[in-house]
This record gives sequence, C-alpha cells and structure tokens, in this order.
Amino acid sequence: MGWGGKIDRNPKRHTQQNPRNKIKFLILLTNRCFCIICYGMNQIKIVPIFDQTAPGVWDDFLRIRATAMECNYNYELSSDELERALSEYKNEYQRASYNFAFGAYDNKKMVGFIRGNGVRSTATIKCLYVLPDYQKHRIGHNLLSTAERSIAPAYKNIELISLWHAEKFYQH
Repeated sequence: MGWGGKIDRNPKRHTQQNPRNKIKFLILLTNRCFCIICYGMNQIKIVPIFDQTAPGVWDDFLRIRATAMECNYNYELSSDELERALSEYKNEYQRASYNFAFGAYDNKKMVGFIRGNGVRSTATIKCLYVLPDYQKHRIGHNLLSTAERSIAPAYKNIELISLWHAEKFYQH
C-alpha cells in the first residue's frame, strides 16, 4: 500500500529535540512536506498521498477511521456508514479542484491520515485519524502541521472540520 507518488530525494534536514522524552525527531522539509517521526523503535513517515485512487488508499482511510472511532468514542461504524464515507471520499476527490492527503506510515502500513480539499481561497481539512496504538506520539500533530505547511501558501483561509469529541486534541 504505497502513497501513489514520488518523493523529493534531496530534502533539507533539520533535527529537533523533544523536551519531554528526549527523542530526536528528524524532520525532512521539502516542497512535498515529508517528515519522519520516531515511534518507539520504528520510524513513522509522513508522506503526501498524490493519488487517493491508488489501490488500497481508501480502504486504509476507512480501516483507520473505523478503528479510531470504535476505540476513541466506543462507536462502531455500520457497513452503511462505511459505504457512505467511501462514497463521500470519492465524490469529494472527483469534485474538488484541489485535493490533498498525507499518510503516516509505519513501514508500509498506513497508521494515520489527514485529507481535505481547496476551493477558491479556502482549504478545508475534512478529517484526521490515527490508529489508537499510535496516538499520543505526536503523529496527529505532525500530520496536521505538515498539511498546514503544504496548503498555507496557496490558500488565504484554512478550515478544520472536527468531531466535537476531538476538541481536546486541537487545543494542544
């Protein structure tokens, strides 16, 4: 399950020290906003998903969304809700003039994603989900900041659509 695109192989490298647990983050900044996050012994890569229609991408989106909703909110998505979500992803992808998505990958497994689109002067972040086992490791934060850095130069406004239960996450 790849991300459907090419990565800039000549990034600018920056390191940051995380004051809480002294883990060094290697952040690779390119025009594609690629970065690496340390997660235990693994490295989580945040990469752009250039082609959301690539095989397995929407399946990964649905798997992560359903798992996060069940674990975080004790809400199991029905097959009808999953089908509506898939239809929504496809329709938004086809209708919008500009789409963006970034995936967080542990090796080749997608463990989180952020997606949205842009219309006129406003970019809208439609959803951000991270698998429960990978939460509380700044993966969601890094997905959000990567998307914001990527879309900010092209849009005057950035909107965020969120579940009200997720409000605490966005306050940090």
